[in-house]
Parts: sequence; C-alpha cells; structure tokens
Amino acid sequence: MSLMREIRRRKVFQVAAMYAVVAWLLIEIITTVEEPLNLPVWVDTFVIVILAIGFPVALILSWAFDVTPEGIKPASEVKSVSPSTQSPVATFTYVSQGLILLAVAFLVFDQYLLDTGVRDSNRPSISGVVRYNYKLQDDQALVPSGGVSIAISPDGARIAYVGKAENGTQLWIRERDQLQSTPLTGSAGAITPFFAPDGEGIGFITEDRQLKVVSRIGDPPLTIVEEGVYRVGGSWGVDGYIYFSSKSGLMRQAATGGGGPESVTNAEQEGSVVIYHTWPEVLPNGKGALFTIFRDHLADEIAVVDFSTGEVRVLADGELGRYAGSGHLVYVREDGGLMTAPFDQERLSTVGPEVRLSDQLSWGYWRDLAMSQTGTLLYTQSNAVMEVVWVDRDGTWTPVDPENPMRDMRYVALSPDNNRLAMNTWPKPASDNGQIWIKKLPHGPFAQLTFKGAVNMRPSWTPDGQSLVFISDRGENRDAWVKRVDGTTPADVLLDEQAVVDEAFYSLNGEWLVYRRGKEAGDRDIYVIRPGPEAEPTALVATEFDEVAPALSADSRWLAYVSWRGGQPNVYVRPFPNADAETLVSVNGGTEPVWSRTRAELFYRNGDGDLVAVPVLPGPAFETGPEQVLFSATAYRSDFYHAAYDVTENGQRFVMIRVSENGSLDEELIFVENWFEELKRLAPKE
Repeated sequence: MSLMREIRRRKVFQVAAMYAVVAWLLIEIITTVEEPLNLPVWVDTFVIVILAIGFPVALILSWAFDVTPEGIKPASEVKSVSPSTQSPVATFTYVSQGLILLAVAFLVFDQYLLDTGVRDSNRPSISGVVRYNYKLQDDQALVPSGGVSIAISPDGARIAYVGKAENGTQLWIRERDQLQSTPLTGSAGAITPFFAPDGEGIGFITEDRQLKVVSRIGDPPLTIVEEGVYRVGGSWGVDGYIYFSSKSGLMRQAATGGGGPESVTNAEQEGSVVIYHTWPEVLPNGKGALFTIFRDHLADEIAVVDFSTGEVRVLADGELGRYAGSGHLVYVREDGGLMTAPFDQERLSTVGPEVRLSDQLSWGYWRDLAMSQTGTLLYTQSNAVMEVVWVDRDGTWTPVDPENPMRDMRYVALSPDNNRLAMNTWPKPASDNGQIWIKKLPHGPFAQLTFKGAVNMRPSWTPDGQSLVFISDRGENRDAWVKRVDGTTPADVLLDEQAVVDEAFYSLNGEWLVYRRGKEAGDRDIYVIRPGPEAEPTALVATEFDEVAPALSADSRWLAYVSWRGGQPNVYVRPFPNADAETLVSVNGGTEPVWSRTRAELFYRNGDGDLVAVPVLPGPAFETGPEQVLFSATAYRSDFYHAAYDVTENGQRFVMIRVSENGSLDEELIFVENWFEELKRLAPKE
C-alpha cells in the first residue's frame, strides 16, 4: 500500500482540514472577546502557540487511531478501502480539503503571525501606558492644513485626518483595527476635522472658510456656515451646536443647519483688542468651552468661557487647550512642550499646578494634537516643511532653487538689486537655529550671518545692500541690530530702548529708520527716528489700538500699516513723515502691506487670505484705483505683525514661504494608549 493511500485511509487530510478550520474559528472568537472581557493582550498569542503545538499532535493521533461505528480503534486494525471503491467525488473531496487546508494556513499565518506587531499596536492596551508609531502609507499621507489636521473619535475607535486628494486635500478615515485609510466622500478642501460626540458625524472647515458636517459612512455633506469661518479649529458640543472661530470671536451654529450663527465670545476684552479667539473645545458637561486667545505667538493664552454667564477666564499660557477625561487640562507651549494641570469642569478652573509632560510635539507654526475620552492621545512629532518659492501675479509658483530648497524659513527679504535673499530659520526648542541666513540668487550657497541669541528674525536690507537690519534678543531686551552681510564686522545694536522693538527698517533714501515697539496688546506703536547719535524718536502712529507691520513707499511719501481698530486688522495709509491724515485701504480685513519699489502700487493680504494689488494714483493726495485680487495666498505663510513675503523690484513676482506639498509632515503619528493613567500619576488632583 502506498504512503499517500494510507494517509487518505487514515483520514489525515480530513483531520488536518478540520483542525485548521476549528483553530481559525477559535482565534477569531478570542480576538473578538479579548477587549470586552479585559483579557490580557498575550492571550491570543498564547492560543496561537497552543494550537500550533496541537496541530502535529492531531495529525499523529489521526494516523494512529480511527473512529469507527464500533468506537476508536488503532488504524492498523481498520480494514483498508479498495481503490476501486473510491469515486471521483471522493478524490475531488480530498483535493478540496487539501486546498482548504493551505488557504486556512496561509490566512492564519498572514493575519496572525506576520501582522501580530501591527494588530497589537493598534489594539488599546488594558494593562498600562503604551506608546507607538503609526505609519501611514505614502498615498494616504497626512497633509498639514494650517490648523489641526487630525482628530480621534471620542471612543478612540477611529481617526480622521487631512490627506491628499487629486486636486488638493480631503478627509481620510482610518479605523483603528484596519490597515487601510478610506477617503471621505464630499470632504474636498477640508483642513480641520473634528468628531461629533457620538463619533458618527464629522465636522470640518474648508479652505474657502465654510463649515460642513458629514457622516463617516459617506452621506452628502451639509454646509451649515457658508463664509467667515476661520481655520483655527471647531468643536461639536453635546448641546448639538458646533463652535468655531470668526473675526469677532467664538461663534456657534446648530449642527443641523438652519438659522444663523450666534456669538459666544467677543474678541475685544477690557479695552484692548484681542486678535482671535481660536481652537474651541466644548467641555463634556456642556457648561463651557476652552479656547485660545491668540495675541502673539509668544504670548498665547488658554481661556475658558462660561456659557451661562459669558464670563471668560484665563487659565494658562499656551495654545490648543483640551480637556482630558481624567480631569485634566492639556495644552501646548510655543516651544513644543506638552503641558497639563488638574482641571475641574464644574468650577471651570484649574485645581493644581501645571506639569510639563513632553517636549516632543511639533514646534512652530503647525500643531497636531487630539485625544479620545477613553484615554488615547494622538499627536505628530515633526513640523511642517516650508519652502521658499517664487509666485507670479497669476498665482503660479516655482521653487526659488529646486536643487537646493530653502525650508523651515520664517521671513524673507530681497536685496535692493534682487540678487540676494535674506531669511531667518525657524527657532526649534533647545537649538540655536533661529538665525539669519543669506543666499545669492538663483543658485548660490547659503551663508549664515548671525550666531548669537535665540531670536534673530525679520531681516531688512539697508539701502546700499551692504548690511542687514534685524531683530535680536542677544542683549538685555529685544532690539534692532545691524550687521554687514560680508561678515567683516560684528553686529551693532541699532536701537536700544526699554520697550521691546519687534521690527525696523530704513527708508530707501536712508534718511529715516522706521520701527515698531511694544509687545502687549494695545501697546504696539510705530515710531521713526533719523539716524544719528543725537536723534530722538517720534511717534508716528500711537493709539490705544495695535499698529503693526509698517511699510514705507519707495518715494518715502506714504506709510502703510495695520491697525486693529474696529475689532479686526485693516490696512491704513498716512502721509510720511507728517501723519496728519489717514486713509482706510482694506475694508473687510487686511494684513502684511508691501510696496512695489518701482511702481505706485501697494500689496496686502485681505481678510479672505487673497493677495491684493492696489494702484496708487498720481497727485498730492493719497488716492487709489480699483484693487485687483491676484491669487489666493492661504497656502503661504502669513504673519499678523510683519510681512512674511517680499516683492521683486518690478512688482511682477513675489517671494513667499509655502507649505511643501510633498512630505510636509513626518507621516508617522504617535499614539499613547491609556494616557489618562499617566496624567493621574504625574499631575494628581489636590
């Protein structure tokens, strides 16, 4: 008798197939009930090992014994089956069983052996705090949105994030127990996602400042606010309203649509104008909402508003205030530090000292932080990559130097002859790279100009193109300094005042030094001084409101600047140096005025984020022609206090800082499971 015939006679194939099917079903059952029954995470691995050991035992037993109508007998005593009695159907059955065995074995191996690390990393740990990286595939990568790009459902079962689309961005949904993300239909242009309290609905803000809601299963989106929504966060409250930021403060709108938005906070407080109220987070008890008072990137504050009284209370320095179900306030410092403090949501106040948890969050302009109410923390660890680009008046952009890209830059300034570019790198925590650099255009090398101080920023060229004026904290205060670009002489302090100096530049004729001083809200004013040891400064624009971003026309006749009177920033122009009149240039918001050097033309960024050109008519008085919207500038870095871009001498191209489209974030996310246990240990309630 051949070996194969004997194997078939003793039903080894049947036993193997049956064992594999039963093992597979058993593994599925254990995996399903593991979490609800709070079984240790090693249980499924233990079961797989036991089943693997039992497999050869089952085969040996099937060879040695057989089940007959008379009971279990040694297989050697069972009468052999004649080959003639085996039908083609039986042969087919054996072959099918073999194939099933191979398929099931492959399934078990692939699903439970090869991917054990992935499945274990995605499954919440019950026994303790666990940290791990979460890799997204290249075609499903995270894209920075200018706001928070990620969200996690309240139960921690899924994440939503801003990812790639064919012509821009869209939302992607990733179930925690799945290996693939799914694009969310109807979410084109999304930049800031957030979940409904039940985790089924998703709200998001679009590039064109709309507020939309959509079901995660792909129902058509509903637009509930059509305009005026700022990209700086949204929150879906338990009261059925969605809270968002606008130019006047926090607003709310019913998630079902209908009616108009209602005011929640007023951005003007105690006689000083606050720039924005941002990043709302409705508390789980619905009594109030956390939010960020955005003043200066070095002076943001976490606040809470009481819905019943409208009272606003400042809680801490930082941004992105979030409530953790452990009873803690969690927020981010400007340097990337993750902070926490015990928080009582009934009293709407902190009830213990703040504790620094980590320095690993993204520093600088982009923040990505999300928490579930079940104790899962999700964040990104790297910053958006920014690159310096040329932008034509029609919005077409190209890298300044494709072969040697300039990234992570903060401000740019073209030399008078347009042959060199000054810029400063973004200061990272615990580093010294907040420094001024110079690059010869188009393909020249980088040359570092400054080496001292943690802050070296906002460079401007002297009229002869031989030196740079910049702001630095290398002295006792933040002052204006000057240094030759060839590095032959050390930097000299240009202005040394008691007040903080935050920007300064020479007029093109070299007769005036214009600067802005003051750091606190309502205290920022514009001054002018003639170069020389005996000169005294003169206040040009000094009111109870903030006046920032001064810009002087090429002929030194007109001073453009931004003022926050009226509750929002707008661009104004005054005669220079005798500021005895004032003209409002923008109407619905305006920042970052920049003059053309050879044309009577003023550029600025309007309230919709567009770059606008305003022609200046000849004559003794300041008069303008029809303004022209050039292109949307929402994809380019902006700054409330100083222009983050420059224009070429002929006014036809702009040098701007664009968020890179290819790999703008490290595509790994960081998950921390059972994070509340860590919060309770490090920041116990008093």
